[in-house]
Amino acid sequence: MDRPKMGFAIPIAKWMNEELKERIDSFINEKNIVEQGIFNWEYISKLKTDFYNGKKEYDTKLWYVLMFQMWYAKWM
Repeated sequence: MDRPKMGFAIPIAKWMNEELKERIDSFINEKNIVEQGIFNWEYISKLKTDFYNGKKEYDTKLWYVLMFQMWYAKWM
C-alpha cells in the first residue's frame, strides 16, 4: 500500500505462442506482406521464425507487425 504505483507486464509472448498463433499466421504471411509492399518479407519471415524458435525478445516487434496488419486489413 505504501509503495509507488507500478505497471504490470502483459504476457504477449505467451499469447502469441498460444491463442494468437492462428491469427498471426493468417495476417503475417508472404501473400499479405508482398502484396502490400510496405515491409520486407524476408525480414518479417525471419522475425516470425526466430520468435517461434525461442527468441522471445522479438515478441514486441512481432506484436507491432500483427497490430499493423490487422489495422491495414480493416482500414485499407
